[in-house]
Amino acid sequence: MANPTGFNVADGSGYRFHADRVIELDALNPQIASRMVSAFNQWKRYNHARQMLMKSEMERIAAVERLSPGVFEIITKALGA
Repeated sequence: MANPTGFNVADGSGYRFHADRVIELDALNPQIASRMVSAFNQWKRYNHARQMLMKSEMERIAAVERLSPGVFEIITKALGA
């Protein structure tokens, strides 16, 4: 979240990297993962191409089995917004 240039790379690799870390960390520390996943909350402020890349990663996070309640709540609210 403190590196918007790396996070918002046009090819979506920053979003994929961040989503991978959220998924990985959710199994170890759901509270930190919940804070990290909030980086996707403002996804509708970006251009259409980036919105689609971010949405794809959010859907991938939401589809994880045994996702913590905190991460699930934040990601489903962001997708529904």
